[in-house]
Amino acid sequence: MKYLLQLLLIIVLVVVAKLGIAQFEAHAPHVPVREVVVHVPEVEVLTLEPETRTLEVRAHGRVIAPTLLSLTPEVAGRVLAVHPDLEAGAQLTAGTELVRIDPSDLELAVEAAKAARATAQAGRATAVAGLATAEAGLASAQAGRASAQAGLLAEQTAAEASVADWRELNDGTPPALVSRSPQLAAAQAQVAAAEGQLASTRAQIEAARTQVSAADAAIASAAIGIRQAELALSRAVVRLPFDARVVSRAVEVGQRVDPMVPLTVLQRDEWPEARISIPLADLAYLELDYNGTDVTSVVAELTAEVDGSGHVWLGRGRAVAAQLDERNPVVHLFVQTEPASGERAPSTPPTPGMFLRVRLLGLANQAVVVIPRSTVQPDGRVLVAVPTGSDREAHLELREIEVLQRTEHEVLVRSGLASGELLVATPPPVVLDGMLLNTRPLGAAPVRADGEASQ
Repeated sequence: MKYLLQLLLIIVLVVVAKLGIAQFEAHAPHVPVREVVVHVPEVEVLTLEPETRTLEVRAHGRVIAPTLLSLTPEVAGRVLAVHPDLEAGAQLTAGTELVRIDPSDLELAVEAAKAARATAQAGRATAVAGLATAEAGLASAQAGRASAQAGLLAEQTAAEASVADWRELNDGTPPALVSRSPQLAAAQAQVAAAEGQLASTRAQIEAARTQVSAADAAIASAAIGIRQAELALSRAVVRLPFDARVVSRAVEVGQRVDPMVPLTVLQRDEWPEARISIPLADLAYLELDYNGTDVTSVVAELTAEVDGSGHVWLGRGRAVAAQLDERNPVVHLFVQTEPASGERAPSTPPTPGMFLRVRLLGLANQAVVVIPRSTVQPDGRVLVAVPTGSDREAHLELREIEVLQRTEHEVLVRSGLASGELLVATPPPVVLDGMLLNTRPLGAAPVRADGEASQ
């Protein structure tokens, strides 16, 4: 009986529970079921196309002041005249007579040199006459020697005949008169005297020739003295060696001047040089180094602000500084400025000390893909949209690239990007490799959910 009551109680509780649940479901509030919508971010993309570029390097520089030159006289004397325009700031042309020095002493030096030449010429004439006399005496001395030798030979023959006759009749030593000893001695003395005369004549000839050579040397020396004196005389007029601007004047009429004492300080009136500071890392784009490379082929565009407008000049490479800058990793390139062409190109040279913006042309015909610098992520990668084949959908890919050069606004990519690929120009707020994207060309209007462009 007890178990039957427990079973009945359980059944009652189950029925009551089911009735309660049915009542709750009948009066519970209705919660509508919503479809989950996945938001796909929309990004702007660029279609990439390779192109050929000539690399450029941006740098800065400054115009170098031309070297100052102190003009000094080469002869001493009193100043007779000074050019009236020889004043600070004046521009004078090459060949202009600046200073005239009293030439009196120099003219006397020319006359003295000419007199010395005349004396040397007279001395040569005397030496030549003496040589002719000595050479004439040589023939006479040679004839005298020949005659003396012939007399000696005749005496020797006569003595041999006399001795032979005496020996046919007598024995022993023939007497001196028979052997003609006195006559032979006299003939031998005549030969010796003739030989001495001939040697003396030859010595006279050599002395005369030496005198002629000395006279020739004296004439040549006198000619040099004349040229030197005439050169010194020509230097009594000091002329401007090149077009120049006068910096200062240090000479007056009546003043005595000496060599090595400056008359004026000049500045060459020519287009100045400019010194360009190039970052060491940019040398590879210019095919330059700092070890003596020929830089004459380097061309630079030089720009400066003058009176609120940009003026442009050209600069052609002249030399590279032998040492790197001690404070910054830069190389100094020296260029010769020259006129450019175009409306912004002035006919006057840049002013010394002027600050310049520089554009250098580097390696040519470089095959690259050019992308905006803003599209490169902080880690050096770029975002590429890989189409899925469904309308505007694409998957995001984080791509490694090899950069050839970075400029202020662009990046020149050597490899890592191909023709026709889509570069994400406006990245989504959250970047995940492989995420789904909707794409539209850069600058195009956003596309609404119904597929039409927003107005």
